[in-house]
Amino acid sequence: MTQASWDDFRIAYQVAKSGTLTKAGNLLQMNHATVLRHINRLEEALDTKLFIRHQRGYQLTDAGELVVKEIPDIQKSFSRLENLMSSAEKNISGN
Repeated sequence: MTQASWDDFRIAYQVAKSGTLTKAGNLLQMNHATVLRHINRLEEALDTKLFIRHQRGYQLTDAGELVVKEIPDIQKSFSRLENLMSSAEKNISGN
């Protein structure tokens, strides 16, 4: 069974926002083929299709909508955690 990474979710979010692999790849500074690999891995890990592929781009499925809706809150939680850890490290080191 494939396991998804945070990068897979982050990249799927960018595809959902931009609508195409190429646009998402440009924004993320990666090749569209790499973007596709992340999307495929995430869909395999979740065992569900997140996107409907069209010639003109990618559209979220209902399941994709559910996943993408949660990503901004998760990103905020990660940012808060990073800030907490940074503050804790400064307190420990005395800086």
